[in-house]
Amino acid sequence: MSIANLETKLIEKIRTLPPDKITILEDFIDFLLTRSEDSLLTSSAAQLSESA
Repeated sequence: MSIANLETKLIEKIRTLPPDKITILEDFIDFLLTRSEDSLLTSSAAQLSESA
């Protein structure tokens, strides 16, 4: 399944959620993004320390 199809399905599902669930979903997405950024920073720092 292509990314475009996945995005479309996800958006369709989000549109069926009540507002309170959308707020929870937004918080969860923010959590995932923060976790991803933290992981990238950690791996970058590890690579820099190995280079030194």
